[in-house]
Amino acid sequence: MFSSTKNSLNLIRAASFIHKYLRNRSLDLFRKYELRYMPWVEMNDDLLSDENIPDIESTVFISMLLDALIPLQREVILRKFIYGFSDAEIAGRKDNRTGRKEWYMGKSTGAGLKTP
Repeated sequence: MFSSTKNSLNLIRAASFIHKYLRNRSLDLFRKYELRYMPWVEMNDDLLSDENIPDIESTVFISMLLDALIPLQREVILRKFIYGFSDAEIAGRKDNRTGRKEWYMGKSTGAGLKTP
């Protein structure tokens, strides 16, 4: 009876040893594969720098310039260059004419502005 217990204990130890050996060997092979085939990525600084994003100095300078304008000028500049409005949209005209009205210039009726 003692020998069967000893044999089963030896079998358990052998199975445990084989299990640990196979687990460690598989981890070693995995690490070896990972180190051998690790992909290398070359960093290209030209791709990382985006010219469309202004630097902080330019942003501060533009803010200072816009703050120096009177409110109407600031509003026109923002609508034209930031929001992309057309001249007609900025002028609030629906007929897409950007010039002054003809009656103001005196071309349509020939009367022009009346002076006192």
